[in-house]
Amino acid sequence: MDKQPTEAQKKDKVLAFHGTNKINALEILKNGFKPYTHFASHLEDALEFGGSWVFMVWIDEDILGWQFLNKQRILPPQIHRLTQYRPIVRIGTQPHLTRKVDSKAESRNLEGIPLDNTGGNPQ
Repeated sequence: MDKQPTEAQKKDKVLAFHGTNKINALEILKNGFKPYTHFASHLEDALEFGGSWVFMVWIDEDILGWQFLNKQRILPPQIHRLTQYRPIVRIGTQPHLTRKVDSKAESRNLEGIPLDNTGGNPQ
């Protein structure tokens, strides 16, 4: 199992974010990230464009913009963290200002109904 980078090694790495849904997150935990997976350089972008399940990964890449494609396979032990954030809902008058929710079950979570651990169906 790979170790997380030391403080000295982190100087040569960049922390990247990948947002997804619960089903894909479980698959990534088992198999890792395939080459040419999209990552974001900011948490907000991973949440906005990927989903509420966000991976944090140390990458050996130079990030030239707000998103990029990782060229290497990332194995599960190389994943720094996975966090489930509550769904984000933006209030706005234009459709592009409002984020869609990952699923109907996840949208019910906004009403205070917790998600179970079998695939997002409310309890």
